[in-house]
Amino acid sequence: MTPQEQRLVTSMATQITIFAVYAIVVLGHLGSGRLAEPDGFVFIGRSVVALMAATIVVTIIIQIVLAIVMAVRTGADDHDFIEDERDKLIQLKGMRVSHLTFSIAFVLTMIALALGLIAPTIVLLTIVTTMFFSSVLSEVVRLVYYRREA
Repeated sequence: MTPQEQRLVTSMATQITIFAVYAIVVLGHLGSGRLAEPDGFVFIGRSVVALMAATIVVTIIIQIVLAIVMAVRTGADDHDFIEDERDKLIQLKGMRVSHLTFSIAFVLTMIALALGLIAPTIVLLTIVTTMFFSSVLSEVVRLVYYRREA
């Protein structure tokens, strides 16, 4: 497995784990009816900020640990990694899939809201969930392209 693939797998595992914890907490509050209260939007806002902060901090820590483990295991310096044109193209393909996925889901969510099919709190939770899924899907696409061109 190449260093790029290892980074992608590590990043996906981190995101999935953090989002699973977030989903458990939010679904617990959704089931208890707390999100229907007047401060439901405040809770969602705070939980999203906490989700972003946790994702950033944990991802940085795990990427540093991964770099150290790889350097010890292979004896190679990670700073020798150079991103070439292929890496940039693969990253752009992943971003395109992510943006397309999020855009379609966002429009569908707004249509459902406009038709009165879902509550505003569910709209916010759907947007956050869609951001997570589009990010993971982007990394899956990138991993597929790295595997295909390896």
